[in-house]
Amino acid sequence: MGGDADQAGRGEETEKITVVIDSKSPSVPTSCCDEKFKLLKDAFNEHSDVTHAPKIRRVPHMIKDREQLRYLEQHLKFPSNYEPRVIAVGPLHHFNPNLKPAEKLKYKLAKNFMDENGEKEIQEGYLKIKNQINDLTKYYENDDEAIKLVSDKEEDLAWLFFVDGCAMLHYMKCFTDQEKYQEHMKTFNINNHTLAFIHRDLLLLENQLPYEVLELLINSSKNASALREGIKEFIDQNMMTPIAPELNTPQQEGNINQNMKTPVAPEQTNQQQEDKPHHLLDLLRKRLLAPKRQQKASGFCKRLMDKYKINQKKTKTPSFRNVKELQAAGIKLRPLGTQESRLTDASFSRMFCIGKLELHPFAIDDSTAPKLLNLVAYEMCPDFKNELEITSYVCFLDSLIDEPGDVKELRDAGILKNAMGSDEEVARLFNEISTDLVPNPQVYTDVEQHIQDHCDNKLVIWIAQFLYEHFSTPWTFLAFLGAIIALALTFVQTWYAIP
Repeated sequence: MGGDADQAGRGEETEKITVVIDSKSPSVPTSCCDEKFKLLKDAFNEHSDVTHAPKIRRVPHMIKDREQLRYLEQHLKFPSNYEPRVIAVGPLHHFNPNLKPAEKLKYKLAKNFMDENGEKEIQEGYLKIKNQINDLTKYYENDDEAIKLVSDKEEDLAWLFFVDGCAMLHYMKCFTDQEKYQEHMKTFNINNHTLAFIHRDLLLLENQLPYEVLELLINSSKNASALREGIKEFIDQNMMTPIAPELNTPQQEGNINQNMKTPVAPEQTNQQQEDKPHHLLDLLRKRLLAPKRQQKASGFCKRLMDKYKINQKKTKTPSFRNVKELQAAGIKLRPLGTQESRLTDASFSRMFCIGKLELHPFAIDDSTAPKLLNLVAYEMCPDFKNELEITSYVCFLDSLIDEPGDVKELRDAGILKNAMGSDEEVARLFNEISTDLVPNPQVYTDVEQHIQDHCDNKLVIWIAQFLYEHFSTPWTFLAFLGAIIALALTFVQTWYAIP
């Protein structure tokens, strides 16, 4: 009996095991599989840290490779617009042998910076950088080869941040001072050619230093106000627009709030954190995009705008091409002349059959290409939340500029200030930069649809073309007036000749 019971128990156990095997249920992952599944979770959470600033990273290969291909095809060395030529700032290009000669210049600038702002105070600034080195390292990609070379030695990275930060602050203070400009050039043995490239290098995406490093040094110095003024002047000189809207630096805003008796609201504190620049290139972008111009419309203009909004869904994809086509359709070009406008602002209005397109004045020189290209590359970074305003602006200008004649019309209207060279170079610049760029369709939707509504009105176009052909210049007007007088005289002569 006992044996039978024991055999029966074994049979049940065997049957249970057989059921488990034949059920085809998934097996439990091993420890090796656990690590692989963890990679999936880590990949999803890789960029989930929204509290930290966007990282200072390499230019995306999708546009850098595109520029290299264009260089091979057209002998245009656009990749140099992303890489420093004279001075390295931060760790990404620190080991570039071509930039080693400028290390001595950085040490000279840092030494003078310490002499003017207090040796003891600046040394305390270095200790602050050293104590916060872990947080400052988060501004860069940990898997970058340049970061790996210095991240193991935190003291070396802190020293790199310190020297570069001191050199940057002293450079911006000295070489934006018009009165002592020549004196500083002799002191540091710098010529105008080198200065132009340093100005350019300080605004490259891969050549940035966390703005927090500059703040730590400024707050430790004796001349904080002069250093902040130097940063402001440096950004003003790189605004690419004759009209530079005022914008207080984050530290100035913080000091103002600290002196207020009433507490700062939480939403104001959050806004200040959003307005705080991450680096110099980010500060330039913030200045170009601030403040937001508020348009006020009333009466007849408001009804027209409401009509445009109603017809937005019916409007087709914009079919207008360039400035000359807009002028032939009766659209005049005018510059926005208000301090409250920003670079990317554009507006369209129409009175009867004459349209008016207003754009912010824009200055173009040899430094325009690298600044625009690096601003566009910055907007393409995966961890930078933005509306692609600069990218959309470049694409919008490219839609208006097809040939040198379009550039000339924009110059004559006071919108473009060409200090670069020929109009052909400017037209080629925008046509090249905008290649393969994807703008935000919402940025200029209203303006493009208003223009398209104007161009779709055949009666308006006929009247506008008539006025453009006969009244665009004094000579065409005089010719038209002469034809009318001759026709009138012929009519009178014929009338009196009838018996």
